[in-house]
Amino acid sequence: MFGLALALGCAAAPAPAPAPDAQLEAARQDLARAGFDFDADVSFARGPYVVCEAISCAELQVRSGRRTVLLAREAWDSPARLRASLLDIWGRYQKPRAPDYRDKAESALRVLRDGPRVGIEDLVFLRRVYHMYRQLWSQVPDKQRAALPRPDDLAYP
Repeated sequence: MFGLALALGCAAAPAPAPAPDAQLEAARQDLARAGFDFDADVSFARGPYVVCEAISCAELQVRSGRRTVLLAREAWDSPARLRASLLDIWGRYQKPRAPDYRDKAESALRVLRDGPRVGIEDLVFLRRVYHMYRQLWSQVPDKQRAALPRPDDLAYP
């Protein structure tokens, strides 16, 4: 009887979540298929001191002359957050720099426009990104804002 209960309990247990490395590789492959491929010399690592800000849970550093994308633990909370973090970094990883409001607004816009192509299917997440874009767009200086679409002109996800 105990064996039957154990077998039933195991059969009802949910499948374990993929390991973080497998999730990262799957996200990178999705981005590459959509045209957002990282150069071969870019490494990826967990950043114990990296925090999530707006849509991104990633930071870019140059370590020993090599570009390294550091990902916060929370980046693995959802496939959407991991892919959005990678899309955010992709926009500036070739020339590492601290992001300004324009960079952040461009990242949010990239997630809105290209997120579904890279596997971001969570509508609640995309709607949060839409509202973040609206806030970021309003912070961009007027001269730089001209190159960005008005939030009201974007389709609401």
